[in-house]
Amino acid sequence: MQLFILFSFLSTFGFSQNTLGDDYMDYEHVYFSKEAQALFLLKVDSIFIYNLKNYSWENNKLELEKDLKLLDYLPVATNNKLYIIEKNGGKVFELNDNFSFIRIDKSFTHKMQTGSTNFVYKNKIYRYGGYGFWSVRNFSTYFDFKTNEWEMEVAANSKEFPQGSINSNVLLVKDEIFVYGGTTLNQNNPLVYVPNNELWKYDFVEKTWQKLELIDKQELDYKEIINYKEKDIHIDDRFIKLVDFKENKISYFKPKAFHKKLAGDFGFESFYFDGIFYCFEHVYSSDKIQLKMHNEEEFFGELIKEKQIYKTDRARNIVLSILGVFALLLFIYLFRERYLNRNKIYIKKDKIIFKGKSYEFDAVSHHVLNLFLKSEENVKTEDIMGITENNNLHYAHNIRVKNQVIEELNFKLKSILEINHDLITIEPSEIDKRIKVYTLDKSYFVQD
Repeated sequence: MQLFILFSFLSTFGFSQNTLGDDYMDYEHVYFSKEAQALFLLKVDSIFIYNLKNYSWENNKLELEKDLKLLDYLPVATNNKLYIIEKNGGKVFELNDNFSFIRIDKSFTHKMQTGSTNFVYKNKIYRYGGYGFWSVRNFSTYFDFKTNEWEMEVAANSKEFPQGSINSNVLLVKDEIFVYGGTTLNQNNPLVYVPNNELWKYDFVEKTWQKLELIDKQELDYKEIINYKEKDIHIDDRFIKLVDFKENKISYFKPKAFHKKLAGDFGFESFYFDGIFYCFEHVYSSDKIQLKMHNEEEFFGELIKEKQIYKTDRARNIVLSILGVFALLLFIYLFRERYLNRNKIYIKKDKIIFKGKSYEFDAVSHHVLNLFLKSEENVKTEDIMGITENNNLHYAHNIRVKNQVIEELNFKLKSILEINHDLITIEPSEIDKRIKVYTLDKSYFVQD
C-alpha cells in the first residue's frame, strides 16, 4: 500500500517540483544508469523505474527465485537491460519483460572479488579489484554475454601494476579508467586493512597500467562522490571538489547548505544527468530521504582555488625537450647537406651515383671527370691529352680521341641529369685567346 501511495504521488506531481518523491529510506537499492537514462529503485518484492528522459514512472512486482536474496546482489544496467550481479561471486541475473530475474551466467559463488567496483565499458559489465582468500585483486574481470562467463581483462603490455584494492572508486574517461581510494592489505600482514593512497590509470586500448604520483595523498578524500562529465565531484565538510584526472586539475568550490544534507552516508548516491543534479537529501526533522533537483549553477558555489592532482616530471620533460632539440639539430646538420644535394651527382671510385642509382664509367672518362672536379682553374687541352693520349697514334688522331671523350662525357651527364645543355664547355683562354680551355659546371656535383 505504501508503494502504491508513493507511485501515485510521483505520477501526480511528476517533474512539476524540484522534489521527486517524499521518502526513499525503505529501498534496498537505488541505482542510476546513465546508459539506460533511468533511476532504478529496488525493494525485496518490487521495482520502480523512473525514466529521466520522459519523466515517467513504472512499478511492478518482482518475481524472485526462492533462494535469491536481493541484498546479496548489486544492480547494473547495460544493453538497455537491468542486471544484478552477485557481491561475493559470479552469478548474474537479467530482468526480463515480465519483471522476473532470470539467471544467465555459468559461474558460481567464488568469493574471489568481494568488494570489487563495478562499471560498464563498451556495453560490458566490469569488476575491478576485490578481496578473496587473504589477497586483493589488481585487475578487472568482465562478463562476456556471448559465453555467459566471466573473463579476465589482461594488461598484456604493462610493465607496472597496482597493488590491488577493495571498494575503490573507478572513473571511466573514454578508453581509460582512473582507480583510487578504498582499502588494500598491509604488505607485511595481509590480515590488516590499510587505506589505498595510490592513483592508477589503465588504458584499455594500450593494455597498460600507469601509476600517477599524487602530490597530496589526502587530496582525494571524500564523504560522497558524484560522477560529472567524465570527472568526479568529491563532497566533504569543507569543500566541493571537482576532480579532473585527464587535465590533472582539482578545483575547490565553497559548499552550499543543501550539500550537508546529502544522504551518501545512508547509501543513497546522488547523480548527474542531462544538466541536472539529482540529490538524495536527508530531512533530519522527519528522518526521510528526498530526491531533489538542482541545476549546475545552483550546485556549484564560489570557486576558491585550483591545484594539480598528481606530479608531472617537469625536469624529465625539460631534459627530453633538450634532447629532442639536440637530436633535431643533429639531424639537420647531418642531413641538411644531403637534402640540399639530393639532385646532384656523387663520384664513387669508378662509378657515379645520382638519386641512388649508380652508373659505370670507363677508366679514362672517370679520370678526365676527376681532373675537372679537382682543378681549381680551367683545364687546358694538354692536361686532358695527358690522360687520353696514346703514344702510338699521331697528334691529329689523339685530338679526335680527346674530343670523343669530352663528347661522350657530356652526353652521359646530360642523360643522367635529364638536361639539354653540356656541362663541359670550351672557351678561349683569358691569357691567350688562341688557346682553348675547358670548363666543367661543378654545381651539379658533390665530391667526397
